[in-house]
Amino acid sequence: MNKNLSINLKGLNFLDDNITTEEGKKYLQYYNINNLFYNAAINNKINIVKALINKVDLSKYDKFFLITIVKNNYIEVLKIILDNNNINVIINGDNVILRHAIYKNNIEMVKLLLQYPKITSVNLSDRLKYALETGCYEIAELLMPHVKRQQEEYTKQKIIEQQIYEKKIKKIKNYLLYLLKFKWCCVCKYKYINDD
Repeated sequence: MNKNLSINLKGLNFLDDNITTEEGKKYLQYYNINNLFYNAAINNKINIVKALINKVDLSKYDKFFLITIVKNNYIEVLKIILDNNNINVIINGDNVILRHAIYKNNIEMVKLLLQYPKITSVNLSDRLKYALETGCYEIAELLMPHVKRQQEEYTKQKIIEQQIYEKKIKKIKNYLLYLLKFKWCCVCKYKYINDD
């Protein structure tokens, strides 16, 4: 059986309406599940996406897959995908889908994205700056609490690092003082012995 058949929009519409029926399940056998899922997601076929989400390896999809979903404002499809932990939303340290949602000034999409720790785990200050520069003030307001939290966590981390550094310096100072004291004692003893 050839599973490399491509599916057109008419086929996607049929399958989206019949994915849970026997006829729909029979129809599935003719298609590559990964290709079918990809096409369903970028065409907002929610029933297919829900039915296949646990049957595909989302780690194989590229950033353009998610960008297409964001650009087309397929909020429900994106939510289904983000609820699955097997997808990388951070590409080279950058949160591209959040950037595109801000670029489109899509407030509902940004609200959805900010609910996910994997989205808010990267530095959002650049996204806040971008939102302000482009006049997306409502989005900037949504980003501000997350940026503030990140700055507070960064400050706490720096304080902890400083405390650790100070403890290490104190240990080194104490050790040096000990060595100096010990050496001074040894020098004094040595001098006292040699003076005789």
